Order: sequence, then C-alpha cells, then structure tokens
Amino acid sequence: MLYIQKSTTGRNFFIGFLLLAALVFVLHLRAIKAGGSTGESAIWFSIFTLPWGGMLSRSFLSSDLWMRFSYVISWSMIVFNACLLYLISGGLRIRPRKA
Repeated sequence: MLYIQKSTTGRNFFIGFLLLAALVFVLHLRAIKAGGSTGESAIWFSIFTLPWGGMLSRSFLSSDLWMRFSYVISWSMIVFNACLLYLISGGLRIRPRKA
C-alpha cells in the first residue's frame, strides 16, 4: 500500500511565499492610493509571477482582458508558483506503507 506524507518544510515555504507576495502587493496598493509612482512596487510584485509573467506577449498585456483581470491573473500565477515551491521542497511524498 502507498500513502502520501506531507512535509512541514514545504508548507512553510508555501505560506512564506504567499505572505511575502501579499506584503509586496499591499505596498503596491498603498503606493497607488498615495498617488505616487507604482513602477517600483509593480516590478517587485511581478517578480513573484516569474517565469509565467515573462512569457505573456506584449499584445496580451495591452489588451482589455489584461486590464480587467490583471490582479486575478497575477495572483493565480503566484499561487501556482507557491504550489510548485511546495512540491519542489518535498511537500508531498508517496511512500510505501510499512507493514
């Protein structure tokens, strides 16, 4: 029989990545509300979407779909990256069950 073993290290990486992305996102939103330049905070926020954010075409980034759903698309890329980080750091292990 097989069973799935969950890793606390993977969970901690997952949660830490999401919290760090949320912190940078809050800083980005505060820069928008303050009326300041959002260029630097947007760049820091986009780092969490790499490599997927870098694969988007320029025509897609200038489309109406991107303007409407940019935060939703960005956060879905961030959650996907956090899941990959969870799996890479040993989040789930399939082991044979000991008799």
